[in-house]
Amino acid sequence: MGLDTATGAGREEWLDQVYSDISLCYTGFKDGQPTATSIRTGDVSWEEVTLADEDGTHHVSEGGPRRVWRIIEDTHALWNNLGQPGWDRFGLTVTEDHQRVWLDTPTNIRTWSLPSRAGRDE
Repeated sequence: MGLDTATGAGREEWLDQVYSDISLCYTGFKDGQPTATSIRTGDVSWEEVTLADEDGTHHVSEGGPRRVWRIIEDTHALWNNLGQPGWDRFGLTVTEDHQRVWLDTPTNIRTWSLPSRAGRDE
């Protein structure tokens, strides 16, 4: 499951894996095609970005307690800075009280702790 930046293939799966509390949907339709993408989070933060206009520009709107578009931009910049690694370069270590994602090896300095989901679904 990779993110094909040229076609956008895998984008929904990528967002779903990275942000467990989001939902992605297409909004607004013209001639049967979506005109925007919207992301909503569990804390009612949201963003909506229009698909490219004829001149290639996009328009972003957002609201709620978190700046969702900033999170996406920062995450994309980090992914670029890491050399655009594919899913095959990431691993996950899970213990009874902690989950950690790592890049290339479990001992790499590039690790990210995942928030606990305990109690969320109960």
